[in-house]
Order: sequence, then C-alpha cells, then structure tokens
Amino acid sequence: MRLHIQHEDGSVQVFDFREQNVCLGRAKECEVQFDSARYPKVSSIHAELKFDDDGWRLIHHSRSNQTLINGAPVESMQRVKSGDTIRLGYTGPMIQVVSFSESDSTPAGTLLAAQVPKILQQLHPLETFDAAEGGLIGRNPEVAVFCLDHPHVSRAHAQLARSGQQIWIEDVGSANGTFVNGKQIASRCLLNDGDVIDIGPFSLELRAQRFVSRSRKNNVQLVAERVGLEIRGGGRSEPLRLLNNIDLVLNPGEFACIVGPSGSGKSTLLRLLSGRGEPTAGRTYVNGRDLHQNFGAIKTDLCVIPQALTLHETLTVEQTLLFTAALRLPPDLQQSELKQAVNAILQTVGLETRRDVRISQLSGGQLKRVGLGTELISDPSLLFLDEVTSGLDEQADQEMMQLFERLAASGKTLVCVTHNLAHVSDHCDLILVLTVGGHLAFFGSPAEAIEYFKVSRLADIYPALGKRKAEAWESRFLTSQYFRRYVVDRKPALQKRDSELRTGQYTYRASVSIGLRQFATIFRRTAAIWRADLPAVATLIGQPLLVGLLLCLVFGQFADLSEKLVPERLATTRNLLFLLSVSCFWLGCNSSVKELVQERMIYHRERNFNLNLEAYLGAKVLFFAGLSFAQSVLLGAITLAWFDPPGDNLAMLGTLCLLSVTGSLLGQAISASAKSEETAIAIVPVVVIPQIILGGVVASLSVLPLWIAKATTTVFWGQKAVEGCLQTSERIASDFEPAQFTTYVVIFVHAMVFLTIAWIGTRRATTG
Repeated sequence: MRLHIQHEDGSVQVFDFREQNVCLGRAKECEVQFDSARYPKVSSIHAELKFDDDGWRLIHHSRSNQTLINGAPVESMQRVKSGDTIRLGYTGPMIQVVSFSESDSTPAGTLLAAQVPKILQQLHPLETFDAAEGGLIGRNPEVAVFCLDHPHVSRAHAQLARSGQQIWIEDVGSANGTFVNGKQIASRCLLNDGDVIDIGPFSLELRAQRFVSRSRKNNVQLVAERVGLEIRGGGRSEPLRLLNNIDLVLNPGEFACIVGPSGSGKSTLLRLLSGRGEPTAGRTYVNGRDLHQNFGAIKTDLCVIPQALTLHETLTVEQTLLFTAALRLPPDLQQSELKQAVNAILQTVGLETRRDVRISQLSGGQLKRVGLGTELISDPSLLFLDEVTSGLDEQADQEMMQLFERLAASGKTLVCVTHNLAHVSDHCDLILVLTVGGHLAFFGSPAEAIEYFKVSRLADIYPALGKRKAEAWESRFLTSQYFRRYVVDRKPALQKRDSELRTGQYTYRASVSIGLRQFATIFRRTAAIWRADLPAVATLIGQPLLVGLLLCLVFGQFADLSEKLVPERLATTRNLLFLLSVSCFWLGCNSSVKELVQERMIYHRERNFNLNLEAYLGAKVLFFAGLSFAQSVLLGAITLAWFDPPGDNLAMLGTLCLLSVTGSLLGQAISASAKSEETAIAIVPVVVIPQIILGGVVASLSVLPLWIAKATTTVFWGQKAVEGCLQTSERIASDFEPAQFTTYVVIFVHAMVFLTIAWIGTRRATTG
C-alpha cells in the first residue's frame, strides 16, 4: 500500500507498507505517527487501515475527533479504494490512498514538495455535475435531480432549465434564497460560464455547462488580509485608527481567541470579520470569496453571539429553540423534524434536563448556552463569540470553553473575543494578540505565545505588552517565523476576485409562503410570551375594568341625567364619550409601546439571518390590534351597557375599537423609534396629553388649535365619530361638523401614518 500524506506547509510524505494493519495516530506504536505539537487533535490511535478477504477497510478509533473519507465522517468502519482521501479530524492531516500495488523504490516517509501533486488543489473537495440537462435543485432526493443535503436548502429550492445553448436558473420559493454572483435573484436568471450560484452552504460554479460544487458546511476558512479601520470627524483634524493591518488565517475546525488590553479593538475586529461592519482598508475572505461583497449569500453560514444576550424570559428553553427553529429552518420541515433538531441542540449545549425551565430561572452559564443554541439551530459553520464567557464563574467559563472546543472538533470555525485567559491554553488552537491602537502583536498557538512573549502564563502577556510600543510589537511579529507559519504559508490562492465576476442588477422578493410562515411563527411566539406572563395578562384585563368601573361610578346611568336640564345632560354625555375615546386610545398605545424596542436585539439576530421585516411587523400589528380591540370591547361594553346613551351603541363600540387599534399603532411607532424602553414609556404621556387638550371637549378650539387638531389629533376625530352615533337631539352643535364617513377615513389615515412610522423605525433600527 502506498499513502501520500500532505501537511499544512504543502510538503507531502510518501509511505509504503507491506503490512496488513497500518495504525494512524500520535502513539509511538503507530506505523504512521504524527507529531503531537503539530497535530494536537489527532488521537493517540486515531484510525487503522486493515486488510481482510474483501480488501482494505478503515476503522475509526478516536473518541474525541472524526475520521473522514472523501469529506464524509466514518461511523465505525468503511471500505477504502485507491484514490480515496482520508482525513484525521476536520483540521488534521490529509492522507491519500495512492495504490494497493507493490511499492516502488521510494523510501518510506520521504518528503516531497513540487514533485508530488498536492492532494487538494482547492480548500474543499470538489464535486461536479452536468448542468446542461437542467432539473430541480433541492434537499429532497425524491424530486431533486441535484440533491444538496443541508437545512439551509429547501426541499425544492431552484430550477435549472436549458434553452438552446443557454442555461437559466430560477428560485422556486426557497426559504433562504438563491444567489448568483452574490446577489439574490427574484426571477429567472441567465447563467454565463464562470458564474457562481450559492444555495445554502453550497457554491456551484458553472464551467463549460458543468457545475463544480463546493460545500462550506463545517468547512470554512476565514482570511483577513491587511484589515484596518479608521474613523473621521468628531472634531479631529486627523482620522482615528482603530485597527491597523490585521492579518489572520483560520482553517476549518480551528478555535481562535482574540485577546488584548481594553481599547485594543477586539470587538471592533470581530465586527469586521463577521461582516457586520466594513473595514476602511483590507478585505475579509470566506473560502476565498470577499465576505462583504457576498454577505447575503454567505451570512447563513455564520453567526454572532454577543456578550449581552436578549431572550424572552417567560418562555421555556425548549419553546425558545422551537420558535427559532420555525423561523430559521425551511418551512417544509414537519413539527416532528423541528423537535428533532431542537433535541439535538439541547444535547449539544448540555441542557436536556432544563428544557422545560423558563429562561428567567436559568443561571448565567445556562443563559449563554441557550443563546448559543439559538444560533446553532441553523447549523452555522463559522461562529463569532463576543466575550460570551464574561461574568461567568471559573467553572462555567471552563465548561463554555470545552463546549467551544467540541464545536471546533466537529469542523466549525470559531473566533472568540475574551478577557479571561485561564482556560485558553487548554482549549483553543490559536490566539491573536492585539495591542494598543489595534496593532497585531502575535498570532499563533497559545504555547508559542508564551514562548514569544517570554512569560510563564498567558495572563502575563498584558503587562509584557507595555514594555514596547505597539508599532514595535507589530514590526517584530511581521518579521517572525510565526507570521510566516500561521499567515503566509496558510494563506490560500484566493478565488477570482468578485470584481471579475459578472455582476447584474438582481432584486429579490421574499416568497409569500415564507413570509406567511414567519408571520404565523412570530404571532404564536408573541402570544406564548403573553400567556406565560400572568401579571401582564392581569394588568391588561384590569385596566379596562378599572376605568369602566370609575366611569360608571362617576357618571351613573343615563336615566339619572334625564331629569337634568338639556345643556347639562348633553355636556355630561359628551364628557363621558370623550373620556371613553381617550381611554381606548391610551389603552392601545400603552399596551404596545414597549414591544418593538424591548425585542430589538432579538429582531436584529433574526433579521440578520432571514426574517422578513413585513412578516415580523405584521404579526406584531395584528397581535396588539387584537389585544387593543379586546380591551376596548371590554371597556366599551361595560360603560355603554351601564350608561346606555341614546343612539347606535354598536357603532359607538366599533368606533372605540378603531381608536384603540389606532392607539396601538401609535405605540408601535413610538417603540420602533425609541432608543430604550424607558424612553418609549416616557413618550406616551407626551403624545396622549395633547390628544386630551386638542380633543375639542376640554376647551373650545380657535382657528390655529382647530387646524392643528384636524391635522394631528386622532381623538379629535374619534370624538366626532362617537358623537355622530348619538341621536341628533343628544348632540352639542359646533361650528365643525364633518360627515361620519370622513371621520373614519381620517382615523384610518392616522393609523396608516403610525404604521408607516413603525415600519421606517424598525427598518432604520436594523440598518443603523
């Protein structure tokens, strides 16, 4: 048997064996022994090649890492054939089975360089298939001609069609979209040779009417090339540099920590690497493709877990993950499949026994695990962790680092910003050290960092950085062996620059079915949150009951007024209806004013994945419209039934409901525009009190106040509409008597204005 083993530096070793058992690992007794410093994730006895009557087979032994044949994990045993590629772990050495024939004269273990072709000409194993005949691309092997197995791929995702010598592609209502050269398409798109199509984590490049397929699933390389950031303005004559020419290369399955003193730019670098911010210098590449130019196509393969997690405290752990799964996974998945995915995540993050516990009852470490689980539900391959272990005790910190290490062992690439260095050496593969001013001081393994800075432990790096200027540390590293080893020698030949790809003006419209699915999920989640919050439900019911009771006590029954003088009776009736109008408007505004602002961080995370803005806002609008409607029905029914004013009481009740729904839209407009919950709550009296002053009942309105009331005051028009439902004899005449239909039209216009403000505020909060 002849084996070619390719190392990271490009060198290839040739091994010839006549034995019928060949062990692969770090142990001395292994026929193929790997250096533990170079390959720490290779087990002592990782795998074994064994010959029997049926030929050669590969037996997997490692308990801590995978063994792969041609990119697919080996469960226990698998037959091997000439030409197969074996990999010990996702980041371990590549072993190619060259032949099973008698060996030649090359001595075993000979190192070759250019003489032996590299096992991998690309970062990823390549698959090709014929595009000329067309067919359906999707996840379902029963209907898809080209099957791509991943949860980001819909069962029926895109359709290829041929017309003469032309090849067309069209998205068929997929959950996550189809991208051509980084742009999401809405209609049929003509493909040219060299175009790159992204479907889920798969990149398909068209070459001579054949697609060359690469997968990013647990197979992501992240490259930063001279990344820098400077900001201008703020009264400065010169721009302020936050990051200076940062270089790094992370291969699939590597876990890297970004460390450095406060103000060195760690979180800023993470934001740029994750595509959430754009550098002013340099570029970031994911598998050789510019991240920022292809962010829409690549974003579902990565996730960012922030330091400050926002979760719905009244939901249980399982509910939180189920709602996230319903939003992020394809809508063609059954509920049983969603639960299966959630069960797998619960097992991964170690929360199986806490599935029915409310978020509010979890410890800090468990909260971090739930937050991580919400991102893992969509199976990202590149994870960015922004000080997620901050505030945890030492045991919880170690458990989180162990969890990150296991994720890296499964092939995921992890980048973690951390201040706590206690467990970095034990669990991460690489560390990137930043110093003051965002200069790169070191990039390499933790053990090499200790040697490089001449310290006894990683925590001593911080005081060591103060012994030299930041520029001196940067210059020293750029001329060191570590820069060459971990950056220069590992940097791949990038794919063709995105500027060389054909670009087009593609637009995308989210599938109606996807939007409806997201709408229903958000509505159900909001309802579940409110159902679980009993004090909030009691408050919602108690508010209209209390207001109605007070109005009944103060105004009595209409029969009590019949004996009074007509002007007094009419004024009392008018005052009652005015207070009802103001109360309903306030109830609607008050119930919804915190909703959007308190969910903003959650919405950002979901929006960054694939949440449709209109589906989200529509679900909130409908839920709180229903809530406000119910409150106004309760208040109006109690008060009108008790007082029984002469007129069309049903029309009055409908008008009060319309006012309450309009108030809920105003509340959401405030919530979408406010910076915090406190600000939103403080704005409510600012907008409700003018409704009272300009309502036209407390005081008569002269020309200018009347003009302002007509233009801006919803309650003014609501009062006119409610009074219009009274018998003519029970109305107080005024100089301004609009038609009943006009009052409803104006209230509707106000509602649409509030809805538009809510939409703009939600959209601006996302992009800003």
